[in-house]
Amino acid sequence: MKKVWIWQNQENRFDEYVEFVKDFQVDDLSDIYLEISTNSEYVAYINGQLVGFGQYRDYPHYKVKDRIYITPYLKKGKNRLSIISTYIGGNFFVYAGGKAGLWFSVQNKDGEIACSDETTLSRISLEYESYQKLYITCQLGYTYHYYADKADRWKNCEGDLSIFGFKKSVVVEAPSENLYPRPIEKLMTLPILSGKLLQQGRYTYAKTERVAEQMQYADFAYRNFGAIAK
Repeated sequence: MKKVWIWQNQENRFDEYVEFVKDFQVDDLSDIYLEISTNSEYVAYINGQLVGFGQYRDYPHYKVKDRIYITPYLKKGKNRLSIISTYIGGNFFVYAGGKAGLWFSVQNKDGEIACSDETTLSRISLEYESYQKLYITCQLGYTYHYYADKADRWKNCEGDLSIFGFKKSVVVEAPSENLYPRPIEKLMTLPILSGKLLQQGRYTYAKTERVAEQMQYADFAYRNFGAIAK
């Protein structure tokens, strides 16, 4: 196997969300890690369980990779790595341009088990809407729309993924020759705490074309569950 930078296409369209799938076999469950780097942001799952997220804020010429311990999420036999990655594209205070791409490697003490290559399957995300370029400010960049009702079983389903629209990825140009370890530790992801619903309702957005103003002046109107359903 030769790990390379991949993407769903060669177009480099700004504000694009892509989903990737790689199935691999595991025989020995001792000390297995996922190394990963992408142009903008990523969220990674093993067998449908969240294992890591958050690309370090780097530069196209100086790419940083994360190293994530994934053994607790694996089982002997077939496993699935699922990744959602976004390509922002435009330059903002929190992001420096570059070309779209994703790189990953699953490793144990004996070497590489799986990696990013042209056999990795991918598709444009159904849950995250691409190409909107909903500009907030020059500091914050784009916001996004997420549609939970469009989620399907791609992270842990069995069988032919082509029925979900997945195809082989394409190899893209590597942004830099080397990948550097993350200079600071990632934040810890702790179990979700229980909460209490205090209010429910609907947002009403300000009648303006500026996304920042829509977010700033959004009004949360109280409704009971029966009213929302209607």
